Amino acid sequence: MNCQAFKTGMRAPDDVSAATALMDGGAFKAEHVVAILGKTEGNGAVNDYTRALATLSFQLLLARRTNRKIEEIARRVPIIWSGGTEGLMSPHATIFTREPERGPTAGQKRFTVGTAYTRDLLPEEFGTAVHARVAAEGVRPRDAAGRLKMHPFYVQKLYAQARNYSAEELNGVTLRLAELDHALKGGSRLANDLELERALMEVTRPAA
Repeated sequence: MNCQAFKTGMRAPDDVSAATALMDGGAFKAEHVVAILGKTEGNGAVNDYTRALATLSFQLLLARRTNRKIEEIARRVPIIWSGGTEGLMSPHATIFTREPERGPTAGQKRFTVGTAYTRDLLPEEFGTAVHARVAAEGVRPRDAAGRLKMHPFYVQKLYAQARNYSAEELNGVTLRLAELDHALKGGSRLANDLELERALMEVTRPAA
């Protein structure tokens, strides 16, 4: 399979004109899109509407180009955004495609793309240990080892060790990290370094 990545600029959360131009120019076809990652100009907080708008805009584009329902696109193409483009970053989308080979290959190392979907989560499961475990099921230890550039045996051990923690323990850590995230985004008057140290001390403290 031939996998490619195309980076497109976005002038607004619903701007898919650059992606449209690439498809019109024959760079790739909508049916070959397997995932989209990007940055929007939102703040990344709970009131950030830009990620939902960008997701819908790309889903509508792919649905029109493939004559498929938007629900089918949503099940087939994962779209993930990070809000916030402060500093030197600008809003953009990276579109990953996978299609049959267009010609003979030389056998050298190639770019590859893999995607996985979890089961539908219940609202109360988001941000909990259940959420983390379900997400982990979509990534095999060998795949994780390749991405982390670690030996598969070592990653397999980490997977096994992670199963030793109870759901209650993992939920506690997840909640503490959520509090840290809120603090680092302006919810605390303390310095970020101090908030991070406090969180690390609490989550690594031996159980009483």
